[in-house]
Amino acid sequence: MAKAFYLAYGGAETTVFDSQVLDFLERQKDEGIVLRFIAFQELNSWLHERDFITNKKRLIAAASGYEPIFLPRFPRNAFNLNGWALRRVLDGQGPPAVIHARGLQSGAMAAKMKKFFPCLRVLLDHRGVEPEEFLYIIRGEKLRRPNIFDRYWYQHLKKIERRAIMGADYIFCVSHALRDHVAADFPSAIDKIAVVPGCVNLQRFSPNDETRIQMRGKLGLNGHLVMVYAGSLRAWQSPTQIVQVFKEALAMGLKTFLIVLTPHRHLAQGAFEETGIERSLYKILTTNHQTTPQYLAAADIGIAIRDNDVINQVASPTKSGEYLAAGNLILTTPCPADLSAIVKKENAGYVLPYPFNRKHLQEALIKLAHQCREETGLRDRLRQIAGRYYDWKKYQNIVATTYERLIPGGATSS
Repeated sequence: MAKAFYLAYGGAETTVFDSQVLDFLERQKDEGIVLRFIAFQELNSWLHERDFITNKKRLIAAASGYEPIFLPRFPRNAFNLNGWALRRVLDGQGPPAVIHARGLQSGAMAAKMKKFFPCLRVLLDHRGVEPEEFLYIIRGEKLRRPNIFDRYWYQHLKKIERRAIMGADYIFCVSHALRDHVAADFPSAIDKIAVVPGCVNLQRFSPNDETRIQMRGKLGLNGHLVMVYAGSLRAWQSPTQIVQVFKEALAMGLKTFLIVLTPHRHLAQGAFEETGIERSLYKILTTNHQTTPQYLAAADIGIAIRDNDVINQVASPTKSGEYLAAGNLILTTPCPADLSAIVKKENAGYVLPYPFNRKHLQEALIKLAHQCREETGLRDRLRQIAGRYYDWKKYQNIVATTYERLIPGGATSS
């Protein structure tokens, strides 16, 4: 049996890690595809957040069946220290057959390992346009123009992108829009790409409204139109637009309530400052893999509003499938492209134009409120849509077939 590894150069992320990594590792183990997890944790986190790492190790071991390996990630791979550490780990484990590389930097590093392990195959799990995300963070979070060092690093990230895509033996893209984006820049890669979106373990979500009734009663939300935003709050996930939607609903006289589920609570709270919105009308929480579905079940409308740019165009937000799995309609924009197409095709919410104004918001909220109130069996229909587009079971055959192609005979970590 061949040795297979899952490489996460970005470490154990604070938001989508459980749903997109732990669920994946556990599902592959159940299917007989065994992956040894290797993470490069940000250096400061690796040094000072030992309890966090210990907890993640426990969860990963339970999901994959093997003790994970956490390595310190030196900034920008200084002196190739990260590459040296990965090669040392792989040498110690025996020649690797395949590395499932999460993200472009993982993919580029895995591709480099082919120099030392000629039989190695790389499966790139392409999550988004990392070079453009870097510039967006500079402008949107650090609030400054890119300097000469930033522009150098951007160009280096573009080289990493090329190395990851051209060095991969097969590529999973999280959206059809990302697949098309890759194919436009790297036409020769199109034949080795499959689309596997940010999938959902539907078993985490109640198949009926029992959880919804209990949570709405607990929160005192019976009779309310409940909106929810779930996820991180980065530069391309603007909290001000979430507040804008909620303010308009209140101005229209709708009996509404907003739940914000995010690890970035201070950013969410900052967006509400000086708005005049009473604290009793919204709740900001940080939830975990187990409790998030309970709060989503209490909601009616999930908010997925993004700016029109390439980062958001190619995105596949994990919460898209989770909103639907919880029975929520989705209020979105043309970006993310795949999500807006699903919402339109399936009448699963409302796609605002971009840019949008108060009139657009009012039309959307009137339509969504009416649909929530009048459509019989709406929540069951939305759960079925989640199954058609985001259920892990739908894509497992693609994953299994790819692994069989890369490592005939199966994979093990022992």
